[in-house]
Amino acid sequence: AGRRLGTALSYVVNLIGVPVVILSGRMMRFRALLLPEVERGIAAAALPALSAQTTLRASDLDHASARGAAAAVLAPAFEAS
Repeated sequence: AGRRLGTALSYVVNLIGVPVVILSGRMMRFRALLLPEVERGIAAAALPALSAQTTLRASDLDHASARGAAAAVLAPAFEAS
């Protein structure tokens, strides 16, 4: 499951070049087993240069994706001009 998730995430890494991938949810209880396989899936399927620049993290926060999206939208409002 982890390797297949990594393969799926490799498309996002290749298309957008995201520097950090943060995973959350119930599966993160098994992060010690899951994250190494996700990393292998990304490394096998993504472009080597992009794969090397991508960091994989796990989050225990509830609704981490919604919080991250809100932070991305609000960040420009709080930047100093």
